[in-house]
Amino acid sequence: MNVIISGICGKMGNYIYKACKNGGENVVCGVDKSQFGDFDCSVYRDFSEIKDYADVIIDFSAPENINSLLEFALANSIPVVIGTTGFSESDENAIRRAAEKIPIFKASNTSLGVNVILKVCEILAKNLGNYDIEIVDYHHNAKKDAPS
Repeated sequence: MNVIISGICGKMGNYIYKACKNGGENVVCGVDKSQFGDFDCSVYRDFSEIKDYADVIIDFSAPENINSLLEFALANSIPVVIGTTGFSESDENAIRRAAEKIPIFKASNTSLGVNVILKVCEILAKNLGNYDIEIVDYHHNAKKDAPS
């Protein structure tokens, strides 16, 4: 599979790059405003620079990139996986409109731990209706959108 990673220079983008390489996927290129990292593919500052074919775009970047990402994906009929958070209502509407034309999978949190906690909360809510429960969200100190 040919993959474009949006936000390739960030923590998640770098992790996805390594996971793709270890899984035998072809990382065609990355897109990131920052130009640092050890990659065996081109890293562009904007989607308008890309001339390569891809089967999917995986996005863990920043909300301000969504318009150029969707424009590129729509123009090239490329499905998108969005793991970025912090979108405005206007951004969310743009994603919904694009999803009418191309496949889009959007997850506000891809952490295994968070998704397990969400399932546990469902069980707790059904069985402990008379209890007050508090959940505290901690992140590493470099997380840009904490709390997410």
